[in-house]
Amino acid sequence: MQTSPLIARLPFEHVDGLVVEWIGKEISGAGMDPAVVGRVGIRSVPDPGKPFGNKLAVLGVTEDSYGNAIGLGNADYTTRKVANHIDLLPMYMNSITAAGTESARIPAVLTDDRAVYQAIVATCWRSDLENARLCQIRSTLHLHEILVSPALYTDLEGRPDAERLSDPAPLEFSAAGDLLTRV
Repeated sequence: MQTSPLIARLPFEHVDGLVVEWIGKEISGAGMDPAVVGRVGIRSVPDPGKPFGNKLAVLGVTEDSYGNAIGLGNADYTTRKVANHIDLLPMYMNSITAAGTESARIPAVLTDDRAVYQAIVATCWRSDLENARLCQIRSTLHLHEILVSPALYTDLEGRPDAERLSDPAPLEFSAAGDLLTRV
């Protein structure tokens, strides 16, 4: 099967962990585009295969979704803040109407963004954690800028369609555990 060159995709075949800052109904009918995150989340529909992500996290649901966190079920981790703002009725009605109830499930809920990042790194199946291939995106609709770990950046070096905008820097979190380093 050939894919359209107009479909947004990440420039990687494999990531150890993908962090999505925002999902929402105005971003994708599925909350986050399955072609970008590599997960369809419906038992009878195969995943795209690429990119393959060992772990997937969601840090926020847009206000325009009004608590409908459809697509959250494709993630492995989210935060208590996200879970506390879910409006289950519209999310469940959306999933029943679309006959895809798997995407309305709730992943592991952790205390804050820092705990989510710690869990992704701890469970990403990599024995050499300092070389974890991590990617952070604003949303699956906004891929013109992404954050990547140094290990993942090596996949982009020398590509004419990629530009390095800054030097590597550690992620920053507030005292409350909120991620300050955003795309």
